[in-house]
Amino acid sequence: GKRVRTLHGAAGDEYSRPVQTWHPGGRYIYASANDTPGLLVVWEVASERKVATLSGHKGLVRDLHSLPGASQHLLLSCGYDKTIRAWAASPDSLAAGAAGALESMRLG
Repeated sequence: GKRVRTLHGAAGDEYSRPVQTWHPGGRYIYASANDTPGLLVVWEVASERKVATLSGHKGLVRDLHSLPGASQHLLLSCGYDKTIRAWAASPDSLAAGAAGALESMRLG
């Protein structure tokens, strides 16, 4: 196929690697920001611009998972701070920059 777009995000190193996942509708990409531990960045694919940042983890984000829902889309993140966070991530809240953590759970 033909390459349509190239998006550049956080750089990894030998100790960390950026993680990312797609919004189910394909409009956004969620990605960790290794230059700021604990920060998640939401990119709108079509415009190639950052539309939101999500903060809450106290260390690097280890993994992301996107869960589509009937009324609300959820983004789950887990970090080296031993927490799992659930984020409200509807297209409307992302476009308004209003996405935020719904709940946090500490492990261990």
